[in-house]
Amino acid sequence: MDDQKFRDAMSTFASGVTVIGLRDGEGRFRGLTVSAFSSVSMTPPMVLVCIARSSGCCEELGTGIYFSVSILAEGQAPLARHFAKSSGNKFGDIPFRFGRTSVPLINEACTQLECVVRQRIEAGDHVVVLGEVIAAEVSDRPPLVYAQRNFHKVSGNCSRAA
Repeated sequence: MDDQKFRDAMSTFASGVTVIGLRDGEGRFRGLTVSAFSSVSMTPPMVLVCIARSSGCCEELGTGIYFSVSILAEGQAPLARHFAKSSGNKFGDIPFRFGRTSVPLINEACTQLECVVRQRIEAGDHVVVLGEVIAAEVSDRPPLVYAQRNFHKVSGNCSRAA
């Protein structure tokens, strides 16, 4: 299959936008934008993220390492672009707080998860990281959506039922 045709096909699948955050072996905060994210299991609660092998964070996410998933909210597209860059101090001027496990959680995200890596699966030029969710916070902010190579708002009311 032609690489560009595959990219074009995958661009039609709308997805949420997440920022994965962690503390590396030297204590620095690392982060990257990830759209390949999904729930995997309810018991135990697990998610997956797919990370390019070429990413500087890929090797840092080994078994037993804590990481965060900040599901970005509407209006946070600039953060998605910022964390998609391949270099620089990503958390330098970004408002965040520490989670229970000392991972960085992006302020104002619509959802924040804290996870621990349980398994890594090699998959082509990516690694599938399976993380067990150990803490979650959910707000009523509508999520940021990415499709057809652009950020979009979700139409309608996304507020949770009371």
